Amino acid sequence: MSYSRFLEETPLIPGMMRLLDHAELCKPARLAAWIQKRLDEGLNTFDHADIYGDGECERVFGEALSRLRVGQIHTFLIHRPDPLLDAESLATTLVRSAGGNAANCGALKGIANLT
Repeated sequence: MSYSRFLEETPLIPGMMRLLDHAELCKPARLAAWIQKRLDEGLNTFDHADIYGDGECERVFGEALSRLRVGQIHTFLIHRPDPLLDAESLATTLVRSAGGNAANCGALKGIANLT
């Protein structure tokens, strides 16, 4: 496969690491509009990490998703083993995001940990 064909066939994944550098997107309503535009363009994956903005990027992004009434997260990717990860805390947070009911975690379709 040629490099140009690879670029045509490979979806871009916007990274949220520098989100806080863009003050215009740090308000949930503005970010929700930006996310919706990306979704309308066919993008459906966004890169996050808990260290981005010391968690602030994820908080703002989560509020924006709430405004968009996102009903499902297809995959929650934990992209590398982290010896500092508290798995119980992560699980509790995921359940809390599902309204505090583990039965509602059907909105989260997959959890992966790849190295």
